[in-house]
Amino acid sequence: MPSIILRPGVVCGVARDQGMTSSTTKAILAAVAGHKFTIPFGGDIGHLYVRDVANAFLNGVSKSYQGCHVFDINGQCINVNEFLALLKSEVPEADITVNGDPLPFPDE
Repeated sequence: MPSIILRPGVVCGVARDQGMTSSTTKAILAAVAGHKFTIPFGGDIGHLYVRDVANAFLNGVSKSYQGCHVFDINGQCINVNEFLALLKSEVPEADITVNGDPLPFPDE
């Protein structure tokens, strides 16, 4: 049976509010709302915007395939501390921290 498997990395953006890897989106929301938040993982992540992932899925189902194909969708690799620095450059008063081990899947 022809099939395609898409495996996105850490997805950030609108409506991304469930699961551990949604913490980068939740951190942005907390920063803007003035709430304290801790991202529960560190290390490098393949960071993706939700619209880019949606486009990848739409493109994937619009093509014909023979066999089974697996694609990792990793986006831009960034360290969670770098992400936090970027967030704080936009919202300097943000009370956001990082505390945790790297995620157990590939970053690139």
